[in-house]
Amino acid sequence: MLAPGLLRHAEPDYDSGESRGLDFRSRDTAPLSRLGEQQAHQAAARFAQLEVARVVCSPMTRTLQTAAIIAAACGVPLAVDIDFREWDSGLPASETYAKWQEATDEFRRHVGNAPDRATWESIRHMRDRANMALSRLPDDGYGALVVTHAFVIEAVTGVDGRTLQYCELVPTPPPGWRVR
Repeated sequence: MLAPGLLRHAEPDYDSGESRGLDFRSRDTAPLSRLGEQQAHQAAARFAQLEVARVVCSPMTRTLQTAAIIAAACGVPLAVDIDFREWDSGLPASETYAKWQEATDEFRRHVGNAPDRATWESIRHMRDRANMALSRLPDDGYGALVVTHAFVIEAVTGVDGRTLQYCELVPTPPPGWRVR
């Protein structure tokens, strides 16, 4: 049986929303790029050789598409858990990609520890909600593949999300162990 793991989604096509002048929240609905579809199919071929019991993902389009391709190849159920969602920048929907990038840069400067004036989600909050979602997986999550985002993986495992490749698997910590 496959040990629990967190998989970063395949490459999205963020330009699909930005080129239409949509606000930064269109990132949540961005589909996979052509390369991303290939990455997801390659990951699916790898996981089809393992005993994956279920695939669980974030509700964002890029994770849903990645997870659907993998679940279909493995012949297993696909579920969505909102607590595996992307980091919340705290910005109103009308803001731009540039403002989202500023919030992201501030998150990085403060290592995810929100100063009092910050509106964005702290790394601690993100870790708590993701750990809660992991705790809801049957059998301590063994056999579950979670398709989520670099920030979420970083919050749970301590692996710097900037170094993760698309469709890269990071094992989750053993039950009871938590990143501080």
